[in-house]
Amino acid sequence: MSWLRNLLRKPQLDLEMDAELRFHIEKQTEENLRRGMTPQEARRIALLELGGVEQIKEQVREARPGFFLDTLGQDIRYGARMLRKNPSFTLVAVLTLALGIGANTAIFSVVNAVVFAPLPLHDSSRIVAAYGRTPQNRRTWISYADYQEWKKQTQTLEAMAASVGQSINLTGREEPLRLIGTFVGADFFRMAGVPPLQGRGLNPGEDEPGAALAAVVSERAWRQNFSEDPQLVGKSLTLNNESYTVVGIVPENYQRVFGADVYLPFHKWPNFTTDRKQSIVWPLARLKPGVTLSQAQAEADIFFAQFAKQFPETNADRQISLMSYHANLAEGMMPALFLLTAAVALVLLVACGNVANLLLVRAAARQKELATRVALGAGRARLVRQMLTETVLLWLAGGVLGLLVGYWGTPALMQLAPSELPTGNEPVTDLRVLGFTLGVSLATGLRFGLVPALRFSRPDVNEALKESARTSSGGVARSRLRSGLVVTQIALALMLAVGAGLMMRSFWRALAVEPGFEARNVLTMEYRLPRNKYPEGSQQTEFHQRVVERVRALPGVVSACTIRALPLSQNAGRNFMNFVVVGQPEPQPGAEPRALANFPDNFFFETFRIPLLRGRTFTSQDHAQAPPVVVINEAMMRRYWPQGDPLGHAIRVAPPGTGPVVSTIIGVVGDIKNTGPEEPEVLQFYAPQAQFPFIFNTLAVRTVGDPMSMARDVRAAVWSVDREQPVWSVRTLETLLGRSTGFRRFVTPLLAGYSALALLLAAIGISGVVAYAVTQRTHEIGVRVALGAQQADVLRLVMRQGMNLAAVGIAAGILAALGTTRLLAKLLFGVTPADVVSYSAAAALLAAVALIACYIPARRATRVDPIVALRYE
Repeated sequence: MSWLRNLLRKPQLDLEMDAELRFHIEKQTEENLRRGMTPQEARRIALLELGGVEQIKEQVREARPGFFLDTLGQDIRYGARMLRKNPSFTLVAVLTLALGIGANTAIFSVVNAVVFAPLPLHDSSRIVAAYGRTPQNRRTWISYADYQEWKKQTQTLEAMAASVGQSINLTGREEPLRLIGTFVGADFFRMAGVPPLQGRGLNPGEDEPGAALAAVVSERAWRQNFSEDPQLVGKSLTLNNESYTVVGIVPENYQRVFGADVYLPFHKWPNFTTDRKQSIVWPLARLKPGVTLSQAQAEADIFFAQFAKQFPETNADRQISLMSYHANLAEGMMPALFLLTAAVALVLLVACGNVANLLLVRAAARQKELATRVALGAGRARLVRQMLTETVLLWLAGGVLGLLVGYWGTPALMQLAPSELPTGNEPVTDLRVLGFTLGVSLATGLRFGLVPALRFSRPDVNEALKESARTSSGGVARSRLRSGLVVTQIALALMLAVGAGLMMRSFWRALAVEPGFEARNVLTMEYRLPRNKYPEGSQQTEFHQRVVERVRALPGVVSACTIRALPLSQNAGRNFMNFVVVGQPEPQPGAEPRALANFPDNFFFETFRIPLLRGRTFTSQDHAQAPPVVVINEAMMRRYWPQGDPLGHAIRVAPPGTGPVVSTIIGVVGDIKNTGPEEPEVLQFYAPQAQFPFIFNTLAVRTVGDPMSMARDVRAAVWSVDREQPVWSVRTLETLLGRSTGFRRFVTPLLAGYSALALLLAAIGISGVVAYAVTQRTHEIGVRVALGAQQADVLRLVMRQGMNLAAVGIAAGILAALGTTRLLAKLLFGVTPADVVSYSAAAALLAAVALIACYIPARRATRVDPIVALRYE
């Protein structure tokens, strides 16, 4: 109440204080008159005893509650007037800050959506994902039997559901359609915590074999694929060649987080098995209220230790790991976000250094004003607060504009992203982003505004009030401070340029890697046969062969093939198998070597133009009844037959669902990159599709011209074999090759852009310091010119100062970069963190920028008129 009264009734309180002081003076004057003084002397002595009316008023005001807010309002108004009186200074400073703060806001909007914003599910922090873990710390799934036992016994999990994603064929309409499917346990929808939009989820028991077939459709699929049919719930859909009843429609949140168009019972997954040897389940679960992740992990460890004792043949080495489902989704983007966040932080520091230098120059020009304030009684704290208020106003203005820059820049940033954000959240300017921008503005404003405020809050009153003080440079210490800020800016800009250079070199190295096959003019598409329509391996093989025959007969087709895992696709690089080289010492159980397995048809090596180094590839003789054969890659030959010939030797493997198979090596082909150019050397073997048939396949077609122009004809060729067989992921192999460097395509241009911005800001900073130095040394330059100095001498004199700063900054930046770029080691490819080319290029670029930045004010210095300069003071 006192604060409010003092703020709202200030004029009345001042009148009351005046009346009280007059009353006190009059009483004291009367007392002095009684002592025999004259009226003039009595009043003078009364005033002297009081100590000064205005001083008393100020002391009373300072003692009132709310005085700080009152003076703060005065400081804000005065600061706003000062910024308005210097529009060029204000504009440059605000724009500089807006660029730095805006870049940080845009990145934080993405970080907020990926890391901080909760998943669009009810109480999503309680949702966890579970992985099996091998002794080599590789992630796996768990068996259905282990999942069932764990689900029955758990006391820490409120709901647990099996889940696995796989495409689903929708038929019974004009054209077959592929839907993104997820096969789930009945508790999946209770685990998600978001009720259906219409109908219901799966009931208990509907995820067990023998139950009526029920399906749940996503809201997006309902709108896009079913035209928002209001009667869809209760209708039948033909999915994977079976009739399902739609029992519910789940809201958009499910699609954004889980990415599925339709949810089917887990037992209808084509690879479903209750065999404890097979790991087929990825469990998702919801913690009970009050239960922590560590408690659930401890309980799971106990269960899997019991399973290892009960079932030593299958579970001896199996362990379990739980992690937040949110963290599981976000972990793939964390390296990119970490790198970009560090980069924009450096940009902001460079921008703040620029503005701090401007503030130092401006404060030096205001020394006479500050000295006058001190002479009139202002304390150091009052001056610091006044200057800090002006600075914070400047930074807040930059923050507001930076918020707009970030708001406009975020969509552009997302366009560079290789895919949608994994957490299903869209970057938005919410309260957290607003708070971040405000916090950054206040924190940097106070931090960088404190330097000039403290530096100039103790002016030399006598010196500053002299007429010559208007050209004072602010002293050697202040000049060093300005130079130090510029050196810091250059060092930070060099660190960012080195980081960008390393990432660009890595990107170029990745692009230069030969994938081992010819990607040009190859069209690819995927399909999955319904197992209940093609239950036998011979039927699946026949379908694949007929499709290839029809496609190879099309005009414009050079060659065509099918392969289970298309190189560079999401399916590539996953199917590693243990193997044993027959005739060589048997490895210890659990220590078997692993090789990547793939299953192409007879035309794969021809279509992909993978070189044959020895022996032969597959032919029609390698059918299902023929002896098992394999083709190995060159890396496997180098490892196990470095001096000999592998042809005729054999390896033993155990593909899922079969017993051990001994296959004879019939050929050696060149190594290829299955997952991208950065893939390390892997051992790989190929087995013929006819001997290992499967329902999923990828069709690859080499064409004469543009591959996409053949897409319609190739799709029609597939439908000529089976009119109800959808195909999807129609794209070129070159597109996949480009996407394989998606992380670098996203990060590299952003780093280059931020580096260019930092270089620009550093150039502005060094140019400003040199220009200010020229202004301060105008008299000296005039004397030099009058004594015979040539333009080249003046140019060299001025540029030396700026280039000395640049040299110190470059040296400091190189040392700092050598220490920090080690953090990038895991993100680099083909270059080391101490890559000489990247450091040399960054240093040369920064030196060139500094040279140009110094030349502009130095050139202006050469035009100083000595007569004018000698009259300067």
